[in-house]
Amino acid sequence: MSRAPKSLFRYSGNKSRLTRFLEEPPKGCRRLVEPFLGSGGYTLTYGLPGLGCDRDGRVTALWRWLQECDPRDLYDLDAWWRENRNRNPMPNVAEVRERFGEGASLYFKINVCSAMVGQWSSETGYPQHDFPLQKTLEALESARRVEVFEGDWRDIAPRLKEGDCVLFDPPYIGTHGNYKEEGGFSPDGISSEILSWEVPVIFTYGDGAAEIFPEFDWEIATVRRVPNLRSGGSVERREWAAYIRFPRSETVFDFFRANS
Repeated sequence: MSRAPKSLFRYSGNKSRLTRFLEEPPKGCRRLVEPFLGSGGYTLTYGLPGLGCDRDGRVTALWRWLQECDPRDLYDLDAWWRENRNRNPMPNVAEVRERFGEGASLYFKINVCSAMVGQWSSETGYPQHDFPLQKTLEALESARRVEVFEGDWRDIAPRLKEGDCVLFDPPYIGTHGNYKEEGGFSPDGISSEILSWEVPVIFTYGDGAAEIFPEFDWEIATVRRVPNLRSGGSVERREWAAYIRFPRSETVFDFFRANS
């Protein structure tokens, strides 16, 4: 299987960067499942049929638009942005929506609005950002094999079937995003739910994984430096992975445990 990381659009998660450090789907996998879909980095990298849900309706609406759009629409939007991004006043979401439609305005917003791309926090384009046009075009064929729906991660369970493999990459505990009314994303019920699934699961998390989810055997997937948004500079962050019901040799387990 190909391991060149792919994604459909920029997003604030890190699955596209993390994918290269994770195990490939097991032999016999017929569908990849992502309960926190985002830009679908893991599923799109391998080109298998997929199932994904996201609690953010903007994410699922953007997926559906990209799955159905004519690539020429993306070229037209990209050409317009290159011509107008240094204009005063700078282009904004409302202008793109009026000119190109709702789907294009979501693609515009997630990719080039806000100081850091991959967020929904701004309505105005930032001229230093380019569209990830080529990456999007390369991912379109695979994206059309992914069934997408809006919902909570728990809504995945009734849809799981033999031959599935799940990439479980939740927000960090306390992340508000779509969980404001609940006081932030909570770990409650995650471990018991995952352990009830009868399919292989790759569970990924950042620092604190073993303390928050002690039920699983964690190993370091990679160590990277990330921007420190509060105080500037960067900080070192470990990315962890746990492989549950995953067919791996004891040699692989022993190597990672010895080097973690």
